[in-house]
Amino acid sequence: MPLPTDASLTCNFTIVSALNLSVSFQSGDTGNYGGQITLSTQGSEDPVTTQLWDNDGNVFFTIYATDPPASCIINSASIPGGWTPYIEVGTESGLTCAISPPEAAGENTYNFTLTVASSNAGEVSQ
Repeated sequence: MPLPTDASLTCNFTIVSALNLSVSFQSGDTGNYGGQITLSTQGSEDPVTTQLWDNDGNVFFTIYATDPPASCIINSASIPGGWTPYIEVGTESGLTCAISPPEAAGENTYNFTLTVASSNAGEVSQ
């Protein structure tokens, strides 16, 4: 059951890429604190949604390709003490990930476009 919007931060990430990508809640980072993630289908078909219920929480997710292996880790967080999103690209390995500025989509809800490309042109399957 979703939390009230005044008690959480929701970030929707639309992934734009010509690559065959997937998304995983697993990452090699330290973990996810004060948040959850919703994955509907393959990463390039539906938005990835993160929801933070702790105003200094973090949710990490990995965007990856398998042929050859390539990935980037995204940190969806809030600026401590409030519901302002703080989104950053973590480790990139074979992929280049760029995040658009946030677009407000309601109270404490923001939309982002995440553009993903191969950092080794022609080496990741499309």
